[in-house]
Amino acid sequence: MKVYKIHENDIKRATERIVNRKIVYHPQISPNGKLDFTSYYGKNYICIFDRNIYTNLIELCKNGYLNNKELQVDIASLMFWMQFNRINGTGGLALLEYCHSSGNNTKSNIENSIFKSAFNNYEPDDWIKLINLGNVNPLIVNEDSQSNFEIEPDHYVFQYLMTLKMQNIDQLMLKGYEKFLVYFKWMEENVLISGLTLVYSALLFSNKIKPLIRTQTDKKSIKKACKNQAWDLCYLSSWSTFFWNDYNEEDIYLFCTFDKGLKSIMDHSFIGHNPELLFKNIFGAKNGTYIKKQYDSILMKHTKKTLDMDFIKQQIEIEEEQL
Repeated sequence: MKVYKIHENDIKRATERIVNRKIVYHPQISPNGKLDFTSYYGKNYICIFDRNIYTNLIELCKNGYLNNKELQVDIASLMFWMQFNRINGTGGLALLEYCHSSGNNTKSNIENSIFKSAFNNYEPDDWIKLINLGNVNPLIVNEDSQSNFEIEPDHYVFQYLMTLKMQNIDQLMLKGYEKFLVYFKWMEENVLISGLTLVYSALLFSNKIKPLIRTQTDKKSIKKACKNQAWDLCYLSSWSTFFWNDYNEEDIYLFCTFDKGLKSIMDHSFIGHNPELLFKNIFGAKNGTYIKKQYDSILMKHTKKTLDMDFIKQQIEIEEEQL
């Protein structure tokens, strides 16, 4: 067993970096990027990396540094903190997203090999070097696995439908809070209710997050924008299947991101767990109170649904035609 000499200041600096930059999230442990493991001691923690973090980590490993030094410190601080606390990492969804967009399963397997090598070959001193803006030896690896990343996850397909529906509703001549209620009513009547996606729609219709499309454009570009956003929401909805009832589970999944939009969704979703407060924060006191009454009325009729992929694919065709 190797023994490492690690200075307390290095631990403090790396931890403060990921907390101040709000990189790690969990509804209970880190609802706003501030870490508190008090109620979750003794668990096996796993960090889910989004594509942004994953891509920068791969580039860092291939070059031994990043040109963007702020990102270098962020990545190195996260990896040092994970290594010191014996936290594992997974980039499965990031690889699926990459393979889906590139169509290159071979390159996805190479990235997977680099990712695993980063955890196995770099030591705490290497991450500290990078935090101090130094360089490390690049990792040179070949494809050592034949995993199939040419998979379109059900969560992604579901979220693609969600973003298409949002885009079409957003074109209606309605106020933001009215669009939200139209969307929520449709969601309740037709598909699973996805809480984090619902929060995203509220932020979208209230103009508190960047729009799916900034200017009118062709259908192909609109579909591409909806697919890109669907991947972001896919990370959150997939992760939610782990965290929604994980208190008694051995494996606890944390989510790591640099994305401001995803952070905004989680910041609004996890603080307080109070729908009325959420609606008021996003739409204002008057409209928020009205939305909460309508929200409760709609939920009174709610019956739990399953993820019917045949129905979802049919609805995608309908929504694409309406773009």
